[in-house]
Amino acid sequence: MSSLTIADANNLVLDPSSENRELTAIKITELFKSKALDPTATNMVEEILRIFAHDAAIRVRKALSQQLQHEPDLPKDVALALARDVDDVAVPVLRFSRALSDVDLAELAASEGQAKLCAMAARHQIGPVLSDALIDHGDEKTVATLLANAGSRPTETGMMTALDKFTDSDHVQAPLARRADVPPAVLVRMITLVSGDFAFFEHAMASLAGLRLDVARSLIHDAGTLGVQELCQMAKTPERSTELIVAAISTAKDLGFEDCEMDRARFQSRMIERMLTHFEDLGDHLAVNGVDDLIDQLRAPAAA
Repeated sequence: MSSLTIADANNLVLDPSSENRELTAIKITELFKSKALDPTATNMVEEILRIFAHDAAIRVRKALSQQLQHEPDLPKDVALALARDVDDVAVPVLRFSRALSDVDLAELAASEGQAKLCAMAARHQIGPVLSDALIDHGDEKTVATLLANAGSRPTETGMMTALDKFTDSDHVQAPLARRADVPPAVLVRMITLVSGDFAFFEHAMASLAGLRLDVARSLIHDAGTLGVQELCQMAKTPERSTELIVAAISTAKDLGFEDCEMDRARFQSRMIERMLTHFEDLGDHLAVNGVDDLIDQLRAPAAA
């Protein structure tokens, strides 16, 4: 793109069409990104960017956003103006701009639409504050995108909230099950959610492993634990998740799958008791006093 010239300025005066304004805005962004301006000129260019950020034509504002989405030195007020704009303008900045902090973005997440939140959920790095805000305010697609993003850092409370909001969603539970940073309390909560609902569990594991449902079922119902372990390996579940899944399925086999379907509370109690026995450190992680306390915590929705 050629540099901005006097001729460009004159042309804009003679023909202030949206097309000409877009071309001029692009040239201004090139000047800004060049880092070749002295402080006075930089201030002048930033003022022009502010004007274009509020241009009447979407195409002008969209061009500005696309040109500046990777620019870390973009003035925050310009970045916020673009972020609050219509989706076509806002999404590039929300997805990539480092001019906005996680706190800035978390505040936007409380009031903006889901297309914008989904763009935030795909950012390269997302700290706990923004991760939890996106879970609080996001729809199923946004939360699934966030949990599938290895750069996100939801807290234990945030993960619990995701499970409470989308109890029956394979799209949310599948990426959560694949994460390596899932705390023990969340792993147990995930298992209790599918306790007694083996149709959902079978569908979820088949989806995670990329298998036909009948193949996943045969591995789950195979004698012993080798089939379940193989399924977890294909699903790429973390080692801790695999241990808990194997314990849950083993408990289900001991009780009988039909009995589990008829008496979910009994199955959950037996399963949690077994996990407390098998995983001695689990109670310390969860800060609970026995099976009844653990069951009460896991059945209660996450705090609002």
